[in-house]
Amino acid sequence: ELAELAKSIKGFLDSHSTDSIAMGQFNGPASFPSSAGPGLVQMLTEELQKQNVTVKTRAEFGLKGELQPRGQIAVADD
Repeated sequence: ELAELAKSIKGFLDSHSTDSIAMGQFNGPASFPSSAGPGLVQMLTEELQKQNVTVKTRAEFGLKGELQPRGQIAVADD
């Protein structure tokens, strides 16, 4: 699933003529404590690197997320 997400991100970056992204944090809601965020960031970073995407501290585009309990989906457009 992360490999597919990385491919989608790569396609988005290609369509905007860039090959890098800034990776933010993935946090859980206060009502659902989680410590999976850093591991998720590491795994997604590795999948992006396989797609020849450079993960930087600062880039034109960035990615961050909020973890939700299983079965709940939240989409944010900041």
